[in-house]
Parts: sequence; structure tokens; C-alpha cells
Amino acid sequence: MNNEDMTMIKKQRYHWPMAMLALILIISGCTAGETPLALGANKEEPLWASGTIRATEIRLASEQGGRIETLSIEEGMQVAEGDALAVIDATPWLLQLYPAEAAVATAKADLAELKAGARPEEIEAARAALALAEAQRDGAKAAWNHALAQVRNPQELDTQIIQARTTAALAAQGVEKAQSDLQIAEFTYDRKEMTQKQFEGWELRSAQQALASAQADQKAAQAALDHLLAIRERPLGYIALAHAAEGEYRVAEEGVAVAQAQLDDLLDGATPEEIAVADAAVRQAEAEAAIIRVQVEKCTLTSPIDGVVLERAFQIGEIVAPAAT
Repeated sequence: MNNEDMTMIKKQRYHWPMAMLALILIISGCTAGETPLALGANKEEPLWASGTIRATEIRLASEQGGRIETLSIEEGMQVAEGDALAVIDATPWLLQLYPAEAAVATAKADLAELKAGARPEEIEAARAALALAEAQRDGAKAAWNHALAQVRNPQELDTQIIQARTTAALAAQGVEKAQSDLQIAEFTYDRKEMTQKQFEGWELRSAQQALASAQADQKAAQAALDHLLAIRERPLGYIALAHAAEGEYRVAEEGVAVAQAQLDDLLDGATPEEIAVADAAVRQAEAEAAIIRVQVEKCTLTSPIDGVVLERAFQIGEIVAPAAT
């Protein structure tokens, strides 16, 4: 073999790096012995030479642990760089990814809403809420003033008691009249023939209903009178009522302030600070989703080089720990 032939052999050796792969696995090694090389223009007769062919051996392992879902390789199979070799079940990560992606969508929607400003219907609703809050405040104020007046001027309470007694007395008279009317209706009903009773019983029923209504009025009037008398006998209770009315007014006043602030916010639109906060929330949500997405991608083990699978250490369905080879 001349020097020119030796030069060609060296070049040929460097052009044939036998890259072999090892999956979760082992792939490759060194081979030694006689290797046929086709030299020169005539390729029909190979040239036999002795030497060593260097091969790259790589052990691959998944960064994720879990159940092996698919294995796309067999021992002796040739693989290309980027080929998917095995897939670890990514369900635990996907269960985190879906809510994370939903959070991204929500954050983007909030940011878009802030930038777009309030809709006309939202402003109208805020104005209606403010009007309602003001009406409630005014009613609470009137009730508080009334309670204070009764505390400061007991004579007004006495006047109310006199009026309540008059109402209760009239209600009692109404009950007596209704009872009398019912007695007359019952007497008249009893004297009628059976056929007349079937068609004219409405008079008796009407009298019964009138008595029930009169008794209800009497009960309500008496309850009102008893309430005023109890207040008169225990003025501290009336003071407590005034304090309670004041508390309700203060709460209603705060409600007006809140409703006014909400309306002002809608009319003014989002501030630059609010938009910046919403934008930061979008970026944070996207970053969190991206981290989880990377973990999902790591569940797929790919070949880093072209080569041949020498050994496969696991089978489909087995549970592997992170970095298991």
C-alpha cells in the first residue's frame, strides 16, 4: 500500500465516524478489526485494511420520571438526530398546563378590558347603583332623625300612644260590629230552606270573612300600641333604637361613597399603573405556563445524534425515575 492509498484510508476514516446511540439506554461503542474500504475509481474490488473505527457512545435518560407511554425504538434500529425515542406519560404536567393556559387567557382578557375602557352599559349600571345608594342613605337619615326626635321630645311619643289607643279602640269596635253582623247572618241563614242555603250562603261567608278581617286589624293595632307603651316605659330602649338608626345611616353613607368611586373609576378609565399591573400579570401567567410546557416537552426523549440503538433498558408501561438510563 503506497502513501497515496494510506492518505485515502485516513480521510475515509474521518469521513465515517460511526455514531451510535444508547436510549434510556445505551447506544454505541468501539469496533475494531478489518474493514473493507472501496478506494479509487474502480469500486468493484474492495481494499482490506486493519485499523480502529471510533464510535460515539451516548447514554440517554429522561429528565422526567413516570410511566413509559411509548417506545419508538428497538435494539439495532438506526435513528436520526431529533427522532422521538420514548414518551413519558405527561398527564400530571398537562393537568397543570390547562389551568395555566386558562390563567393566561383570563389575564389577557383583563388587560384588553382595561385598555378598551368601560362600556356604556357599565356606566349606566354604575349610575343606577349610585342613585339607589343615595336613596337608601336618605331613608336611613330620615329614620335616624325621627329616632332622635323621639328621644329628645317624649311628648311626640305620647301623641303617638294616644293615636295608637284610638286606633286600637276603633279596631275593637269593628270587631264587635262584625260579630253582631255575623250573628244576624247566621240567624237568617238558619231560617232559610235547604235549597236557599245552597244558593245564598255567600251572606254568611261574607260576614265570617269580615269578622276575621276586623280581628286582624284589632291585633295589629294592639301590637302597635303595646310597642309604643314598651318604649315609653323603657326610654333606654328608644335610645338604643336611635343608635341603631345612626349605624344604618353611616353604613348607607359609606355605600354612597363606594358607588361614587366606582362610577368615577369607570368614567376616568384605567390608569397607567393599573394597565402596568395587568400587563405584568399577563407576563407572569405566560411565564408560568411556559415553565410547565417545557416540562411537558421533556416527557418526550429525542435522539441528539444520528446513530444505532445498542440497548433498550425499559419496556412500555414501566415506571422510571428521573435520569434513569
